[in-house]
Amino acid sequence: MHECGLRGGPYPPVYKIARHVAIESGRAYSPDMMVSPRQLLHLAATRRREPWNWTAQFCGIITFSLGLFLHSYVLSALALALIAAGFLRMELPPMSDSRWHRFVLRCINHEKNWLAFPMSFRKGLDIFLVAVLVPLFIHALWTRDLAILAAYLAAAVLLHIRKENRDAGIDP
Repeated sequence: MHECGLRGGPYPPVYKIARHVAIESGRAYSPDMMVSPRQLLHLAATRRREPWNWTAQFCGIITFSLGLFLHSYVLSALALALIAAGFLRMELPPMSDSRWHRFVLRCINHEKNWLAFPMSFRKGLDIFLVAVLVPLFIHALWTRDLAILAAYLAAAVLLHIRKENRDAGIDP
């Protein structure tokens, strides 16, 4: 048995992750450094807040939806690879200022603000709705239930109209 208790020696990806956590936190890296789940979650959240990473994960979610709808294991695997790539450091030039870049920054800021907001009834309701509606959406994609998918689309359009009305000063 080796130091991590696995047959065949130490587990290299853990050391790679530990090295990235050490670099991100400004600490010195040592081979026996352990990574806590909190540090791993912080690293993932930090990477997700970069525009290119968020874009890769967004494309992965769209591709995963298409893979479910088409029952394509290849597209689903590609989508999971895109989502995982969104947690890696991407040495890409900064995004040029465009509508997409502004949309991504608004989404990242909304996500950061939502996470920073203290737990309340509204936040609990948001978590509950996501926990119920996302599996239903996945099921509707897999079974190709167009009625449920149309209901999701109609709800999204109505929420968008409601937001525009509120921004214009019209109370619903």
